[in-house]
Amino acid sequence: MLMEEEEPRVHGARSLVAWDLLGKLMGRRGVRKKPMSDDFDDFARELQDQIYEETRRTYGEVAFERWLQPRYVGVIDNPDGYGCVTGSCGDTMEIFLRFEADSVKEATFQTNGCGASTVCGSFAAELAHGKNPDGVAEITGETILEILGGLPEQDQHCAFLAAETLQEALGDYMIKQRRRTHGAGQGEPDMARVRERMAEEERIQERVDEKGIRWKKVYFGGGAHFRNWLEQCKELGEVTVEEVDSTGFKCFEEGGEKLYRIWLKEDSTTEDDLS
Repeated sequence: MLMEEEEPRVHGARSLVAWDLLGKLMGRRGVRKKPMSDDFDDFARELQDQIYEETRRTYGEVAFERWLQPRYVGVIDNPDGYGCVTGSCGDTMEIFLRFEADSVKEATFQTNGCGASTVCGSFAAELAHGKNPDGVAEITGETILEILGGLPEQDQHCAFLAAETLQEALGDYMIKQRRRTHGAGQGEPDMARVRERMAEEERIQERVDEKGIRWKKVYFGGGAHFRNWLEQCKELGEVTVEEVDSTGFKCFEEGGEKLYRIWLKEDSTTEDDLS
Protein backbone atom coordinates (compact mmCIF):
# COMPACT_ATOMS: atom_id res chain seq x y z
CA MET A 1 0.00 0.00 0.00
CA LEU A 2 1.23 3.50 -0.67
CA MET A 3 2.34 5.36 2.42
CA GLU A 4 0.46 8.55 3.21
CA GLU A 5 2.69 11.57 3.69
CA GLU A 6 2.53 13.64 6.84
CA GLU A 7 2.56 16.86 4.81
CA PRO A 8 1.79 17.55 1.17
CA ARG A 9 4.69 18.63 -0.98
CA VAL A 10 4.69 20.58 -4.22
CA HIS A 11 7.45 20.58 -6.82
CA GLY A 12 9.39 23.83 -6.44
CA ALA A 13 7.29 25.41 -3.72
CA ARG A 14 8.36 22.93 -1.02
CA SER A 15 11.96 22.45 -2.14
CA LEU A 16 13.78 25.04 -4.28
CA VAL A 17 11.57 27.91 -3.15
CA ALA A 18 11.92 26.85 0.47
CA TRP A 19 15.72 26.83 0.27
CA ASP A 20 15.72 30.18 -1.54
CA LEU A 21 13.55 31.76 1.12
CA LEU A 22 15.60 30.12 3.84
CA GLY A 23 18.75 31.69 2.42
CA LYS A 24 17.14 35.12 2.23
CA LEU A 25 15.86 34.93 5.78
CA MET A 26 19.16 33.71 7.16
CA GLY A 27 20.95 36.49 5.31
CA ARG A 28 18.63 39.10 6.79
CA ARG A 29 18.85 37.79 10.32
CA GLY A 30 22.41 36.58 10.31
CA VAL A 31 23.31 32.95 10.97
CA ARG A 32 22.99 32.02 14.63
CA LYS A 33 24.41 28.82 15.96
CA LYS A 34 21.98 28.74 18.88
CA PRO A 35 18.87 30.84 18.11
CA MET A 36 16.54 31.68 20.98
CA SER A 37 13.24 29.78 20.99
CA ASP A 38 11.08 32.84 20.27
CA ASP A 39 13.35 33.94 17.43
CA PHE A 40 13.28 30.48 15.93
CA ASP A 41 9.48 30.28 16.14
CA ASP A 42 9.17 33.67 14.43
CA PHE A 43 11.66 32.59 11.81
CA ALA A 44 9.75 29.36 11.14
CA ARG A 45 6.40 31.15 10.90
CA GLU A 46 7.80 33.75 8.53
CA LEU A 47 9.37 31.05 6.37
CA GLN A 48 6.12 29.06 6.25
CA ASP A 49 4.07 32.17 5.37
CA GLN A 50 6.41 33.01 2.52
CA ILE A 51 6.42 29.44 1.23
CA TYR A 52 2.61 29.43 1.30
CA GLU A 53 2.45 32.74 -0.53
CA GLU A 54 4.91 31.57 -3.18
CA THR A 55 2.96 28.32 -3.60
CA ARG A 56 -0.30 30.26 -4.02
CA ARG A 57 1.24 32.51 -6.68
CA THR A 58 2.82 29.58 -8.54
CA TYR A 59 -0.08 27.11 -8.46
CA GLY A 60 -3.13 29.32 -8.09
CA GLU A 61 -5.77 29.57 -5.39
CA VAL A 62 -7.73 26.44 -6.36
CA ALA A 63 -4.69 24.14 -6.29
CA PHE A 64 -3.30 25.81 -3.16
CA GLU A 65 -6.47 25.31 -1.13
CA ARG A 66 -6.81 21.68 -2.24
CA TRP A 67 -3.13 21.10 -1.43
CA LEU A 68 -3.74 22.33 2.12
CA GLN A 69 -6.91 20.25 2.51
CA PRO A 70 -6.96 17.35 0.04
CA ARG A 71 -10.29 15.51 -0.26
CA TYR A 72 -11.18 11.90 -1.04
CA VAL A 73 -7.90 10.47 0.23
CA GLY A 74 -8.10 6.83 1.31
CA VAL A 75 -8.74 3.22 0.39
CA ILE A 76 -12.02 1.49 -0.47
CA ASP A 77 -11.96 -2.16 0.51
CA ASN A 78 -13.07 -4.51 -2.29
CA PRO A 79 -13.68 -1.66 -4.76
CA ASP A 80 -15.77 -2.12 -7.88
CA GLY A 81 -12.99 -0.45 -9.85
CA TYR A 82 -9.29 -0.13 -9.06
CA GLY A 83 -6.49 1.57 -10.97
CA CYS A 84 -2.81 1.98 -10.20
CA VAL A 85 -0.32 3.77 -12.48
CA THR A 86 3.28 4.93 -12.07
CA GLY A 87 4.01 8.00 -14.17
CA SER A 88 7.14 9.19 -15.94
CA CYS A 89 8.03 11.30 -12.90
CA GLY A 90 8.11 8.20 -10.68
CA ASP A 91 4.93 9.10 -8.78
CA THR A 92 2.46 6.24 -8.27
CA MET A 93 -1.27 6.85 -7.92
CA GLU A 94 -4.12 4.53 -6.92
CA ILE A 95 -7.82 5.26 -7.48
CA PHE A 96 -10.70 3.26 -5.98
CA LEU A 97 -14.28 3.36 -7.26
CA ARG A 98 -17.53 2.07 -5.80
CA PHE A 99 -20.58 2.02 -8.07
CA GLU A 100 -24.27 1.99 -7.23
CA ALA A 101 -26.91 1.69 -9.94
CA ASP A 102 -24.12 2.03 -12.53
CA SER A 103 -22.99 5.42 -11.19
CA VAL A 104 -20.00 6.26 -9.00
CA LYS A 105 -21.17 6.35 -5.40
CA GLU A 106 -17.70 6.73 -3.87
CA ALA A 107 -14.24 7.51 -5.24
CA THR A 108 -10.96 7.82 -3.35
CA PHE A 109 -7.28 7.99 -4.21
CA GLN A 110 -3.79 7.58 -2.79
CA THR A 111 -0.42 8.72 -4.12
CA ASN A 112 3.18 8.65 -2.98
CA GLY A 113 3.87 11.65 -5.18
CA CYS A 114 4.25 15.39 -4.85
CA GLY A 115 1.64 17.96 -3.88
CA ALA A 116 0.62 18.46 -7.51
CA SER A 117 -0.14 14.73 -7.78
CA THR A 118 -2.20 14.94 -4.58
CA VAL A 119 -4.20 17.88 -5.90
CA CYS A 120 -4.86 16.23 -9.26
CA GLY A 121 -5.77 12.88 -7.69
CA SER A 122 -8.19 14.63 -5.37
CA PHE A 123 -9.96 16.38 -8.26
CA ALA A 124 -10.02 13.21 -10.37
CA ALA A 125 -11.87 11.43 -7.54
CA GLU A 126 -14.20 14.40 -7.04
CA LEU A 127 -15.07 14.60 -10.73
CA ALA A 128 -15.95 10.89 -10.83
CA HIS A 129 -18.64 11.16 -8.13
CA GLY A 130 -22.17 10.70 -9.47
CA LYS A 131 -21.08 9.88 -13.03
CA ASN A 132 -21.92 6.79 -15.04
CA PRO A 133 -19.14 4.99 -16.97
CA ASP A 134 -19.58 7.21 -20.03
CA GLY A 135 -19.24 10.31 -17.87
CA VAL A 136 -16.13 9.00 -16.13
CA ALA A 137 -14.60 8.12 -19.51
CA GLU A 138 -14.81 11.79 -20.51
CA ILE A 139 -12.56 12.93 -17.63
CA THR A 140 -9.12 13.75 -19.05
CA GLY A 141 -5.95 15.47 -17.96
CA GLU A 142 -7.18 18.58 -19.76
CA THR A 143 -10.41 18.42 -17.72
CA ILE A 144 -8.43 18.54 -14.47
CA LEU A 145 -6.10 21.30 -15.70
CA GLU A 146 -9.11 23.39 -16.72
CA ILE A 147 -10.60 23.15 -13.22
CA LEU A 148 -7.26 24.13 -11.69
CA GLY A 149 -6.80 27.01 -14.09
CA GLY A 150 -3.62 25.33 -15.31
CA LEU A 151 -0.43 24.18 -13.61
CA PRO A 152 3.25 25.03 -14.12
CA GLU A 153 4.57 23.15 -17.15
CA GLN A 154 6.74 20.83 -15.05
CA ASP A 155 3.68 19.69 -13.06
CA GLN A 156 1.09 19.28 -15.82
CA HIS A 157 1.92 15.57 -16.15
CA CYS A 158 0.31 15.06 -12.71
CA ALA A 159 -3.11 15.86 -14.18
CA PHE A 160 -2.62 13.26 -16.90
CA LEU A 161 -1.38 10.70 -14.36
CA ALA A 162 -4.55 11.22 -12.30
CA ALA A 163 -6.79 10.95 -15.36
CA GLU A 164 -5.02 7.82 -16.59
CA THR A 165 -5.34 6.16 -13.18
CA LEU A 166 -9.05 7.01 -13.11
CA GLN A 167 -9.47 5.42 -16.55
CA GLU A 168 -7.66 2.29 -15.36
CA ALA A 169 -10.09 2.07 -12.43
CA LEU A 170 -13.02 2.48 -14.82
CA GLY A 171 -11.58 -0.22 -17.09
CA ASP A 172 -11.33 -2.57 -14.12
CA TYR A 173 -15.01 -1.96 -13.33
CA MET A 174 -16.07 -2.55 -16.92
CA ILE A 175 -14.12 -5.83 -17.12
CA LYS A 176 -15.84 -7.08 -13.97
CA GLN A 177 -19.23 -6.08 -15.35
CA ARG A 178 -18.59 -8.04 -18.52
CA ARG A 179 -17.49 -11.06 -16.52
CA ARG A 180 -20.61 -10.91 -14.37
CA THR A 181 -22.81 -10.55 -17.45
CA HIS A 182 -21.31 -13.71 -18.92
CA GLY A 183 -21.42 -15.55 -15.59
CA ALA A 184 -17.68 -16.05 -15.29
CA GLY A 185 -15.02 -15.24 -12.73
CA GLN A 186 -16.99 -14.41 -9.63
CA GLY A 187 -15.24 -12.91 -6.63
CA GLU A 188 -13.68 -9.62 -5.62
CA PRO A 189 -10.04 -8.70 -6.33
CA ASP A 190 -7.45 -9.69 -3.76
CA MET A 191 -6.41 -6.16 -2.77
CA ALA A 192 -3.66 -7.42 -0.47
CA ARG A 193 -2.08 -9.22 -3.44
CA VAL A 194 -2.50 -6.16 -5.66
CA ARG A 195 -0.73 -3.95 -3.13
CA GLU A 196 1.97 -6.55 -2.62
CA ARG A 197 2.67 -6.58 -6.36
CA MET A 198 2.71 -2.78 -6.46
CA ALA A 199 5.16 -2.70 -3.55
CA GLU A 200 7.37 -5.13 -5.45
CA GLU A 201 7.18 -2.95 -8.53
CA GLU A 202 8.04 0.23 -6.62
CA ARG A 203 11.29 -1.38 -5.49
CA ILE A 204 12.34 -1.79 -9.11
CA GLN A 205 13.77 1.58 -10.08
CA GLU A 206 17.09 0.93 -11.85
CA ARG A 207 18.84 -1.82 -13.75
CA VAL A 208 22.20 -2.43 -15.40
CA ASP A 209 22.25 -4.31 -18.72
CA GLU A 210 24.82 -6.80 -19.93
CA LYS A 211 26.95 -3.96 -21.36
CA GLY A 212 27.09 -2.20 -18.01
CA ILE A 213 24.72 0.57 -19.10
CA ARG A 214 22.48 1.92 -16.35
CA TRP A 215 18.76 2.46 -16.99
CA LYS A 216 16.16 4.28 -14.89
CA LYS A 217 12.50 3.23 -14.81
CA VAL A 218 10.34 6.20 -15.83
CA TYR A 219 6.98 4.48 -16.38
CA PHE A 220 5.04 1.41 -15.33
CA GLY A 221 1.55 0.67 -16.60
CA GLY A 222 -0.42 -0.24 -19.67
CA GLY A 223 -3.80 0.16 -21.25
CA ALA A 224 -4.85 2.72 -23.81
CA HIS A 225 -2.50 5.45 -22.56
CA PHE A 226 0.73 3.45 -22.79
CA ARG A 227 1.60 4.71 -26.29
CA ASN A 228 1.15 8.34 -25.22
CA TRP A 229 3.53 7.86 -22.31
CA LEU A 230 6.04 6.10 -24.58
CA GLU A 231 6.12 9.03 -26.97
CA GLN A 232 6.62 11.49 -24.10
CA CYS A 233 9.43 9.41 -22.63
CA LYS A 234 11.19 9.22 -25.99
CA GLU A 235 11.54 12.99 -25.89
CA LEU A 236 13.76 12.60 -22.80
CA GLY A 237 16.32 10.37 -24.48
CA GLU A 238 17.02 6.75 -25.40
CA VAL A 239 14.39 4.35 -24.03
CA THR A 240 13.68 0.63 -24.03
CA VAL A 241 10.38 -1.14 -23.31
CA GLU A 242 10.03 -4.27 -21.16
CA GLU A 243 6.85 -6.34 -21.00
CA VAL A 244 5.85 -7.29 -17.45
CA ASP A 245 3.92 -10.31 -16.18
CA SER A 246 0.45 -9.02 -15.27
CA THR A 247 -0.17 -11.70 -12.61
CA GLY A 248 -1.41 -10.00 -9.45
CA PHE A 249 -2.45 -6.80 -11.25
CA LYS A 250 -6.12 -7.70 -11.28
CA CYS A 251 -7.59 -5.42 -13.92
CA PHE A 252 -4.84 -6.24 -16.42
CA GLU A 253 -4.80 -9.92 -15.55
CA GLU A 254 -8.55 -10.35 -16.01
CA GLY A 255 -8.66 -8.31 -19.19
CA GLY A 256 -5.72 -10.11 -20.77
CA GLU A 257 -3.96 -6.74 -21.21
CA LYS A 258 -0.22 -6.23 -21.20
CA LEU A 259 1.87 -4.27 -18.71
CA TYR A 260 5.08 -2.48 -19.54
CA ARG A 261 8.08 -0.78 -17.98
CA ILE A 262 9.73 2.05 -19.87
CA TRP A 263 13.45 2.39 -19.15
CA LEU A 264 15.41 5.57 -19.83
CA LYS A 265 19.17 5.44 -20.37
CA GLU A 266 20.55 7.27 -17.34
CA ASP A 267 22.96 9.55 -19.17
CA SER A 268 20.18 10.64 -21.54
CA THR A 269 18.66 13.16 -19.17
CA THR A 270 18.91 14.82 -15.78
CA GLU A 271 16.74 14.78 -12.69
CA ASP A 272 15.40 18.24 -13.62
CA ASP A 273 14.01 16.83 -16.88
CA LEU A 274 11.91 14.32 -14.91
CA SER A 275 10.56 16.75 -12.30
